Amino acid sequence: MSTDFQYIFVKYCTGVFLTKKKGDKNQSINKIMLMFVPEENKCKTISLEECYNKEWVTFLDEQLLLKNFQCLLCKEVANNAMELICNDHEDQKDALVVGGQCLMRYLNEHNGECPVGNHGLCNYVRGKAVRNFVDELVVICPRQFMSQETEKANVEMEEGTKITRGGPKVKHGCTFKGKIKEMKNHLERSCQLKPSECKFKEFGCKDLLFEFNAEQHLQSQMKRHMDLLLAYINVLQQNEMVNFGNLVFFFCFFFL
Repeated sequence: MSTDFQYIFVKYCTGVFLTKKKGDKNQSINKIMLMFVPEENKCKTISLEECYNKEWVTFLDEQLLLKNFQCLLCKEVANNAMELICNDHEDQKDALVVGGQCLMRYLNEHNGECPVGNHGLCNYVRGKAVRNFVDELVVICPRQFMSQETEKANVEMEEGTKITRGGPKVKHGCTFKGKIKEMKNHLERSCQLKPSECKFKEFGCKDLLFEFNAEQHLQSQMKRHMDLLLAYINVLQQNEMVNFGNLVFFFCFFFL
């Protein structure tokens, strides 16, 4: 699948759908972000670039203490943590930790003023200790987390009861558990919930698939795909664009 796209899961109370947005050509690293809308209807995200969602990070261990690793601005778990070292904060007892993206965004929007005290000339360094700690946190696959959150919301709507933690098991999912620093590689290479497109997309099949059901889709939708292919060929015939080479290609595409 093209690496020019970033994939976003958007969670509504009625389910999950996938949309894709063309990436920033100036960025060489693809963004992977998962979004969901909780009860209060405020959009939260699980992102591998923004600060990490606390509910996801603490899913395996709700007793996990994250106070010293939270971003001062968004209150989530600091990603690419920076530590403020301005002279104005010399008497500060605890380290002032801010997520890298949050800090850069704040400085750009406030003419370089420090987010703590709003004084000028904000000084900061990489928060190495915080980064190392957060990188080693063990979490479940964020796509699996979003699937469970969606299923939980659906059950709550149907039964009218609040599910406090975990939620029901989804029928198909990703069983991966690993360190946050391993997550990008997992999502791109081995996740069973990795989105993919049907090989018959160019002929009209717009179904959005996952690694676990792509082959099943091809088998169960064989007649539909054949109909789409024949309709496509028919259009080419009407436009006098079919030749022997085209027919060989279509035959091989469908049967091989």
